[in-house]
Amino acid sequence: HGERSPHVEALKRKITHSDITAFYVKNKADFKHKSRVTASGVLFSTSQAATTFKQLAQATSIKNALKQYALKSIFADTQGKVTRKQNSQWAHQVVFSLK
Repeated sequence: HGERSPHVEALKRKITHSDITAFYVKNKADFKHKSRVTASGVLFSTSQAATTFKQLAQATSIKNALKQYALKSIFADTQGKVTRKQNSQWAHQVVFSLK
């Protein structure tokens, strides 16, 4: 925005290039873009149904909860494997922003 902040300017003087490099090296995994992830997801019509499903999935497993409620993961067509190239659906885009 073109504005100057005394705090930011002080930080710029204090933080060295080697500090930045060390931070990057230490946290390298956080900067890596994954090309493929494994995901499961289910769409619900009510928040109560989602909450009930989540509780069962956390207590057992998502696979068990899907089976018990006779549901199918929205990623079932790829056996849960999602790549960045499959970004036509909103859900495929969302999984890469989650941790």
